[in-house]
Amino acid sequence: RCNELVWIFCPIECGCMMGVEFSFKDDHDDVYKDEDDAHMAMYKNMMPYAAKFRCPEGKMMVETFKGDWGWCRMDGSMEVPYCVEPEDYMNMEFELHPGSIKKLVNKNEKVIGGIVKASSYNSFGEKSEWSLGCDDYFNDEAASSICRHLGFMDGKRIPLHKKMFVDLESTLQFGWTHVSCDYSDATMMSPHCHAVEYKTAVERMLGAVCFETDVAAVECYEQPA
Repeated sequence: RCNELVWIFCPIECGCMMGVEFSFKDDHDDVYKDEDDAHMAMYKNMMPYAAKFRCPEGKMMVETFKGDWGWCRMDGSMEVPYCVEPEDYMNMEFELHPGSIKKLVNKNEKVIGGIVKASSYNSFGEKSEWSLGCDDYFNDEAASSICRHLGFMDGKRIPLHKKMFVDLESTLQFGWTHVSCDYSDATMMSPHCHAVEYKTAVERMLGAVCFETDVAAVECYEQPA
């Protein structure tokens, strides 16, 4: 990893990734209206709020929700893709299980909520078994991230209901706990999202043992909440 990329006002350790295209805003007054710093005033109209990135040959990109584009947030943080060796690549996919709760399936018969099932996969097409998430430290930002992975605009945590367990595979085990994100627009593979494998958490006594009543559940929305 290296610090070759210097994005104006957004430096990041980026795995030798290069910014190849930039997008600028015309007006940053709303972002910096209380900023008196002379350097900030000088740069505010030059600062890109988004950039397209490219990995060196032989590396794989872990994308954001906007693919190979990254962006700066108004709080000065940033969300960017990053590059890894093919053997180190991993990503996540999710499914929602609504059980027998009809309101968690919309009029188009699309599942919009329920128990979260997660699976990881690598660059070689190998996929882990579906597993459940424990709701310890689970937050709305992580719920929103999961929903965005599923193609929704937003989402939130919802209380678990016994009807959600109808037709759920009995072999499913807890796979993850302490799942949280700092921002709702971060993917689960972003440095702004965090999780601990459940087995590791139990072995290291990082939290209480999770039970059936601790399964994570979400509801997703087509529009931002």
